[in-house]
Amino acid sequence: MPIKVVNPDDPLERHGVFVVDTHPLVWFLADADGPKLSARARRAFQRVEDGEATLVILIIVLAELVWISEKGRIGVTIPEAMEYAKDTEGVVVAPLRLPELEEVIAAGPGLEMHDRFVVATAKVWDAAIVTNDPEIAASGLVEVVW
Repeated sequence: MPIKVVNPDDPLERHGVFVVDTHPLVWFLADADGPKLSARARRAFQRVEDGEATLVILIIVLAELVWISEKGRIGVTIPEAMEYAKDTEGVVVAPLRLPELEEVIAAGPGLEMHDRFVVATAKVWDAAIVTNDPEIAASGLVEVVW
């Protein structure tokens, strides 16, 4: 078996856990090969499907998906998203817990509340975030894969 060389400076290769933000999840479920999902984000999802990584879907991400779906703004149904979250090996649905709330408080008010919970979850899980959100990336609070 060949030895896999990992670039220690690349969060896509280094992390075995990824927290996914709402839009990348929607884009992946709607069209995994579509143009909205970056190649690096697609690779993170592929690592999960290959059994190389874990994908954490925060319950607040699923709640936001319900909200934008009810507004008719996405091409993914709630049952499709729930099936993926429940039935895909390597995917974990994470609740909001006190450790995450403590990280939300520590992060301060710079990000929207939803984003603060996504960042907090990544910190608690020692994960990178799959997101195209420039505010999360610019915050420097966690590593971003996009």
